[in-house]
Amino acid sequence: MEEMERKKIKRTLEIDEIIKLYLEGSSTTEIAKLSNVSPRYIRMILSDYKIGKRSFGNWKRRYKLNEDYFKTWSKNMAYILGFFIADGFISNDLQTIGFAQKEKYILEQIRNELGSNQPIFQNKQTGVYMLNLNSKIMKKDLMEIDGNTWYYTK
Repeated sequence: MEEMERKKIKRTLEIDEIIKLYLEGSSTTEIAKLSNVSPRYIRMILSDYKIGKRSFGNWKRRYKLNEDYFKTWSKNMAYILGFFIADGFISNDLQTIGFAQKEKYILEQIRNELGSNQPIFQNKQTGVYMLNLNSKIMKKDLMEIDGNTWYYTK
C-alpha cells in the first residue's frame, strides 16, 4: 500500500539543460545525479534527440592532448614527426606513443605544441626524460603516416 502512495520522482533538469551539460563534457552519470534520474534515462534522452555518443572513457582523460595533431601537415608537425622517428616509440601493448630525450626543454616544447599538460618523467638510472602520451588516435595516425612500418616496444 505504501508503494502506491509513493510520489513519482520527477526529473529536475529540462531536456535542453541535460543536452547542454552532455555536450560540455559532463558524463551521463553526473547528469543523472543532477537530474534525479538514472544514467540509462539520460542515454535514452540523448538517443531520442540524436546526440552523438562520445567514445567510451573519453570524458575520463586526465591530461589534455590535441589527438588530431598529426592529421594536418605543418612545419612544426614535420619537425616533431622527424623527432619522433629519431627518438620516439609506439607501444605494442598500449595505446601509447612516447618521446625520449636527454634535454627536458625539447620535450617541454613538443608537449606544448601537442597541446598537452602530460608530466615529463626522468629515468633515474639513465637520466633520460620521457614524454608518454596515451592516445589511440595519435598512435593510429603515426602508424599510417609511415605505412605501418614502425618498430614496437613493450
